Formats: sequence, structure tokens, C-alpha cells
Amino acid sequence: MVTVTPKAQAMLRELLDQAAPDVTMIRIFVHGFGWGGPNFGMSLEETEEMGDTVVESSGFKFLLDPQAMKYAQGAVVDYRKTIFGKGFSIKTNHSSQCWIIN
Repeated sequence: MVTVTPKAQAMLRELLDQAAPDVTMIRIFVHGFGWGGPNFGMSLEETEEMGDTVVESSGFKFLLDPQAMKYAQGAVVDYRKTIFGKGFSIKTNHSSQCWIIN
């Protein structure tokens, strides 16, 4: 359900290594809709919330709430650097690429 590219794996591992010891999961959430479909966000999390689905991929645990589950089928998480910035992107069957700048 969630594919993580090698570049994104390296950056997620780095972020988790820098986080507090209790932070072990990554939440993918929908934070609005644009012309290309849902806009996604990501955050580091310590615990699951009621209704979350846990998806394990490439050694990471992703948390998806019911709304994210609705749109995240086939999600590909990538990390990119361009002249305009750097950050994670999430591409799904329901959205154009959504950038999460860090």
C-alpha cells in the first residue's frame, strides 16, 4: 500500500534517529484538497490514535487515519531536492504529486 523510495528511506531514518526515543511511527494524513486531488502531510508520532491503520513498509510503520486510507492506495513516498527546495513527496492514484517541504 505504501512504497518508500531509497532516498525517502534514508531521510526518514535520519529524521527518526534525531527524534525522541518514543517516536517510532510516521503519520500520513490529508490536509485539504487542491486541483490535483488530496494534499498530504506527514508527521512523526509516538502512538496510534483510535481508527488508525498501521501499514508497515521498508522497515517503517506508517499510521493512516480513515480519511488518508481512503486516498492513499498505492502511495509512493519519495524525497527530492530541486532548485526550488527539498522535501518529501507523496504520489497516489488519487492525487498529483504533493510536496512536503522540510
